[in-house]
Amino acid sequence: MIKSEFIKQLIGGPSDFGIGWVIILISSVITVLVASINFLKWLNQKIQIKQNWLRKISLLALGTPIDYFKTLLGNPTFINRVGNYDELIFINYYFYVQALIDKSKKVILYSVTNRTKRFNPILNLAGFKISLGKTKFFEVGEPEKIFVHPGNHGSISTYSEIHYY
Repeated sequence: MIKSEFIKQLIGGPSDFGIGWVIILISSVITVLVASINFLKWLNQKIQIKQNWLRKISLLALGTPIDYFKTLLGNPTFINRVGNYDELIFINYYFYVQALIDKSKKVILYSVTNRTKRFNPILNLAGFKISLGKTKFFEVGEPEKIFVHPGNHGSISTYSEIHYY
């Protein structure tokens, strides 16, 4: 008897017990809604960042001053001397950009290489729609030149093709 009276006193009557469960249920729904809203904000932010990088890639062009590339992509991570040219490598989460510049600091060649399978921008180049990381080399015609650099133990370290349009 004493035990049941103590429990009634602790949790109150049936209406007090029901009110407690309603409060728990409402707070759980609010928590789920806040988490969902935060997830959607995060997802939207990720999509906007990716779209911003896609736009910047589409603005790259040959013959532009390297400062234009720096404005779009930030400072290069690496700068190397390759023959008579300077090579600048820009790196971010989604892709690499390699740019070769001449003595007048104009871009004479650039390439974009994706770093993640989830970044596949569609680039319009010389009438071809190329999906970065998906379009196969043979789909854009025969190359003018092919470069293969061997890696360790007979594997291919790098492979690239040159297409002039």
